[in-house]
Amino acid sequence: MATSQADSTKSGTAVVNVAVPAPNLSSLSPIVAMANTAVTLAANGSGFAGISQIVFEGSPKPTTLSNGQLTAQISPSDIAQPGSYQVSVQTNGTSSRPRTFYVVPAISPIPVAVAAESSTNIDPAGGSRCPDRSPRLSRWSNKPRTCHRTTRKWGSE
Repeated sequence: MATSQADSTKSGTAVVNVAVPAPNLSSLSPIVAMANTAVTLAANGSGFAGISQIVFEGSPKPTTLSNGQLTAQISPSDIAQPGSYQVSVQTNGTSSRPRTFYVVPAISPIPVAVAAESSTNIDPAGGSRCPDRSPRLSRWSNKPRTCHRTTRKWGSE
């Protein structure tokens, strides 16, 4: 409500429309995550306002604006399956052009015994012309082997 300065007995209401620019989503950070993990997704661009929201696969997320960057939490259930997901920013019903967020399968930890066998300390096929004298593990018996100085062949200790 506004009151006239010239005549304080006169007042009225007015509707003021404030134009908010359309959001422009230029990049996401990160752009990839492992499936079933929580991610803080940052949206970079322009035209963001305090009412802007990150929209992940059509679902608006609670969003925070700080220093011109939007952030939102993406839950493990949101990215349970590997694939590509569309992300946009919405302000006053106007949406940005979407960007793609990628989800890769979760990686299972490798047991220590398997990691040791797949390292460079494995007896090479054929067992000859070993590159150095450092101890190696036999691929078949997991027993220590060394490279013989003169024959340059692998042998047991």
